[in-house]
Amino acid sequence: MRHSAASLLIAADVPLKTISDSLGHSSIRVTSDTYGHLFSPAKADAANAMQRLLDDSDECE
Repeated sequence: MRHSAASLLIAADVPLKTISDSLGHSSIRVTSDTYGHLFSPAKADAANAMQRLLDDSDECE
């Protein structure tokens, strides 16, 4: 259930520090080491969003 909670919070873009505190981890590093693999899709989404923004700004010039 903890993993599911962490997964849902990460998917909802909740800050890692908040997730760490919510799960009662001793440090943010514990959270990052345990659930870091879940951030990969989020990073790809962020990169795609940035690309769309850049593409849109090129059209405005």
